[in-house]
Amino acid sequence: MSAYDDEIQHLYEEMEQQIKTEKEKVVLEGAERFQSRQQELEQKLVEKEKEFEQLTQRQKIVGGNYCVVIAADF
Repeated sequence: MSAYDDEIQHLYEEMEQQIKTEKEKVVLEGAERFQSRQQELEQKLVEKEKEFEQLTQRQKIVGGNYCVVIAADF
């Protein structure tokens, strides 16, 4: 091989390595964003479950009080 061919081969290998590095970087960033979004959604779900539980408890209390009021009217 000539010096020119060696230089071309070297440049080609450098470019391949840069492309591989960039792909890995993009994949890692995507995975990090996905994990962050997943954690955010899990936290929202926990909050909504707590809110639902509180509303259910309130409904039971109000429903129980309503039955007492009706019974008192009779």
